[in-house]
Amino acid sequence: MIRLYSLALCSALGVAVLPAAFAADKVSSEAFAAAEGRGEVPVIVIFDTPAPIVAEGELSAEAMSTQRAAIAEAAQSVLDSLPKAPGYTKRMTTQPMLAIPADASTLKALEKNPLVKEVRVDSLSAPDELGIDDAALDGTTLASSVPVIGADVAQAYGVRGNGITVAILDTGVQKTHPFLSGKVVSEACYSTTYSPYSSTTLCPGGVESSTAAGSGVNCSLSIDSGCAHGTHVAGIAAGKGGGSTGVTFSGVAPEAKVIAIQVFSRFDDSSICGGASTCVLSYDSDQILALERVNALRGSYKIAAANMSLGGGRYYTYCDSDTRKPIIDSLRSAGIATVISSGNDSYRDSVGAPGCISSAETVGATDDSDNIASFSNIDDTVDFLAPGVNVTSSVPTTSGSGYATWNGTSMSAPHVTGVFALFSQLDPLADVSEKHSRLASLAVQVDDNRTGGVQTNMDRVAVAWMGNDRCTVTGKVENRWSYTSSTPYSYVSISPEADYGTNYVYYARVPNGTSIATLADVAKRRVGNLGHKPTVTIRGTGPCPTSGTTRYIYSADYGYLTNER
Repeated sequence: MIRLYSLALCSALGVAVLPAAFAADKVSSEAFAAAEGRGEVPVIVIFDTPAPIVAEGELSAEAMSTQRAAIAEAAQSVLDSLPKAPGYTKRMTTQPMLAIPADASTLKALEKNPLVKEVRVDSLSAPDELGIDDAALDGTTLASSVPVIGADVAQAYGVRGNGITVAILDTGVQKTHPFLSGKVVSEACYSTTYSPYSSTTLCPGGVESSTAAGSGVNCSLSIDSGCAHGTHVAGIAAGKGGGSTGVTFSGVAPEAKVIAIQVFSRFDDSSICGGASTCVLSYDSDQILALERVNALRGSYKIAAANMSLGGGRYYTYCDSDTRKPIIDSLRSAGIATVISSGNDSYRDSVGAPGCISSAETVGATDDSDNIASFSNIDDTVDFLAPGVNVTSSVPTTSGSGYATWNGTSMSAPHVTGVFALFSQLDPLADVSEKHSRLASLAVQVDDNRTGGVQTNMDRVAVAWMGNDRCTVTGKVENRWSYTSSTPYSYVSISPEADYGTNYVYYARVPNGTSIATLADVAKRRVGNLGHKPTVTIRGTGPCPTSGTTRYIYSADYGYLTNER
């Protein structure tokens, strides 16, 4: 079993952090200290490029290619300046970074290089999970946690993650598990062999990176029970029960597909493994490479979110100098949320990294009665809460496949990842900020009532509104509709009649207090015909009254949408 522990690399190695005066400006004191202690330290080098880096979601294909070429050229210049070839090199494609092992002479050379902006220790993260109860199907399961957030209501109305993909960056996924059968559409592995720290790659064939079929499978349970972690997380986000699965419950988005990326390495050093002889941990650099892989796949799949149920350390405020933030920002610019667990240290005033990154969607844990879980890290940087106590989901077993009940913010994060998948099906046009705002506006408010808890009015995700009480009317396309409400926007689906194609659905967002284009204009853009009568559906929780000769489409959440005669 793996329990979360903070792991700033030098402190885990028992190496004292040297005074700041010892370290050069560009190189952290932790890096010098670790190199002093073991002769080398794995680092991430951040360097300059001729032009500022722009998030790829904001670039044309040509501009993106130019920017990547500039990053590659600058990386090579940095490598050429080193006094000796590094033992390994991890080149980032979209960010001006590379990861290498560095001794004191290499650190000094990097400090003198005008291209180099900063040198950081390549830190380690553990899975954020607490406690395992194998095959415990008699306790709280997804059958209760999914209804707690209202996802069962959304699923009943067809909002099930259809056409959407989520990425699971974890210890790998058992894609043959019945709960995840047919789910995994792409795989990758990023893992590191580095003898000074007794780490060994877990990628098939002993390679350190792969995107081949089978590369995203879970690591062996004989190494660590945490190798079941990724399969459990994937099941919460996108598992599908029934049939031969042996269970009747499903995950939050049971029709969503999965990108499985294994980002952990094996460590055989008790000073790194918190006293255990063997453990699995993840380098920051491997997580960055995995997030870059998600970015590379966004043209092939409609990716709603990347889930990272991992972390370490303690941060009292945002940690936006973290090396993972730029790729998280880039994904966000492309409409992909990065959902991260807050950690399991019972902090009332802080969270772990990378959950402390401001552009991430950071998730703390509640039980099914909306109490903050005793173990959950909480502070004002936590974006959402979701169930994380006694959650039963899929796991690999030594004899095949099974189910287990686990606790942890690791279990909470994939609930939110699944919610982003549902939202992406409901409204493919919404960006991450719009989804965040809408989810926050309709969340259940929860206070931290634990001893010493101070946070109030935190947002526990609630998504029954995605399916509740749809109000449907049919109107001629020449009618104009306007919308006013105190809420930011509503969701309108417009479907033509059967003779114009039953499979077509168009979702339009209706801005607050404004008139949108006529239905004729919408229909003209989408189906090129002004003669049919589209069906307009508003999703909400209220009744659908009419008044006199003027029809009103009403939702308690959204206010009135009126037909202007």
